[in-house]
Order: sequence, then structure tokens, then C-alpha cells
Amino acid sequence: MEPAIETRVTKLEEVLAEFVTYTTATIQEIRDEVKEFKDEMLAFKNEMKAFKDEMLEFKNEMKAFKDEMLEFKNEMKAFKDEMLEFKNEMKAFKDEILVFKTGVEEYKERSELSMEKFKEEMLAFKKGVEEYKERSELSMEKFKEEMLAFRKGVEEYKERSELEMKKFKEELNRKWGELARKMGTIVEDIIAPGAPDAIYRKFGVEILDLMVRRKVKDKNRNTEEFDLIMIGEDDKVYLVEVKSTPTVEAVLGVINKVTRLKEILYPDREIVPIFGSLYVSDDIVNFATKNSIYVLGMKGEYLEVLN
Repeated sequence: MEPAIETRVTKLEEVLAEFVTYTTATIQEIRDEVKEFKDEMLAFKNEMKAFKDEMLEFKNEMKAFKDEMLEFKNEMKAFKDEMLEFKNEMKAFKDEILVFKTGVEEYKERSELSMEKFKEEMLAFKKGVEEYKERSELSMEKFKEEMLAFRKGVEEYKERSELEMKKFKEELNRKWGELARKMGTIVEDIIAPGAPDAIYRKFGVEILDLMVRRKVKDKNRNTEEFDLIMIGEDDKVYLVEVKSTPTVEAVLGVINKVTRLKEILYPDREIVPIFGSLYVSDDIVNFATKNSIYVLGMKGEYLEVLN
């Protein structure tokens, strides 16, 4: 081979080697930049997952709150509109992600697009996402504060409503008692329906049988009437004698009724003496207690054993 040609070949090989070296370095640089970009995208994906988890937790809280606030459906319409607006913002964000994905695909197809320009676009997009997250978090915090204030108002309204309802029931019971007293049906209308539950709350005993205004004749053919007789699962007999006006004499009259009931019907059973009336003063309750007689009367909304 001629010296001139050999020299040219040598130079050509050197140029080719430099080109291969440069190309290899360039490819490695691009790979490093792509890896760095993938890492950034993975970190961004994790941030978005945490944000999604927060939104899921908030969604669950809102479901429970929606169940409680069903009766305030009209007041929650504004809230639904706000959530719709938020959903639209999320849809816009999703569309931005879709645009980004499309951009990545176009980048892969267009090799002439430089990595530096792409990174600048990515930084701008990431900055936009961060600004959007900050706006969303600020709006969500304000929304939560408004919802807490609204919920506090609802709780206060419920408390006032329950208090007013309790007062209304007490007044209704009082008027019903007055009406029953006038009509002479206090035993059937008030004492008999509520006595079994009151006995259970006081003694823990279920009532198995109940007799109202039981009339029975003794061996001398004399008729005796008992206002309310209840047979408990403990095999005891609970006798309630009712008077519309509670007096000392009326309370002592229960003792006589117990004696008569034991003579006529239940000689072998323990009889629990109870005096019943709608509203009984503390003095009468204390007197009955000293004489081992229970008192059944209204306490708030319910019929209760008062001693």
C-alpha cells in the first residue's frame, strides 16, 4: 500500500474512533438524563399517590358525614356544587397528565427534540403541578374549616331540638296524665303500659303476666278489686295500687291491699307493695320508703320506680 493511502486510512480510523467515542459518551449522557427524569417522575408519582390517598380518606369521611346529614339534604346542595367543581378541577388535572403523556410519546418519536428543552418543559410542568397542589390544599383546608363550623352548628341545633323535644314530651305526659285522671283511666292508659319496663329497670325482672283492675271474691263472697297485679319471672307478685292524688293515707292503703291479696290469691308467694301515681312529692316518697313501700311515678319522660 502506498504511504499516502495508508496515512489517509490511519486518519480515517482515528476520526472514526473519535466519532464512536463521542457517540458512546453522548448516548451515555442521554441515558443518565433519562434515568434522572424517570427518578423524578417516580417521585412525582409517589407524591400523587399520597395525595390520592388523602383524597380517598377524605371521601370516606364525607360518606359517613353524608349519612348523618341526610336530613340536611337541602343545606348540603352547596357542598355538592363545591365537590362538583373540585371534580372538574381533578378532571382538568387528569387532562394535563394525558397531555403530558402524549408529549412524552411525541418526544420519543421526535429525536431532534433536545433533552435540555424537554427538561425545561418538564420543570415548568412540575412547577405548575406544585402550584396546583398548593391551591388545592389551601382550598381543601378552608373547606374542612367551613364543614367543621357547619357540623358544630348542626350539633348545637340537634341539642336544642332534643332539649325542646324532651320538654315537649314531659308537658305532653303531664297533660295526658291530667286527662287520664279526669277520665279515671290512669291505670289502663299510663301505669299499666309503663310498669313492666319500670320494674325491669329497677329490679332486673321480666314481667310474665299482667292483670289490670282484677276483681276477685273472697270465701265470704266479698269482692275485692286490685288496680294492677304483675307476676315476675322471679315468682314474686308485684302489686300496684294507684291513686290520682298521692297522700299518706293512700300509701298506707297499699299495706291493706297486700294483706287482702295474700289472703285471697297468693298465700304462698312474696308480694312486693307498690304505690302508683303520676307525680309524687319527695315527702310522700320518703314516707313510703320508711314503710317499705315502693313508689311508681313519672320521672322525666318515663314511668320509674322512684325509691
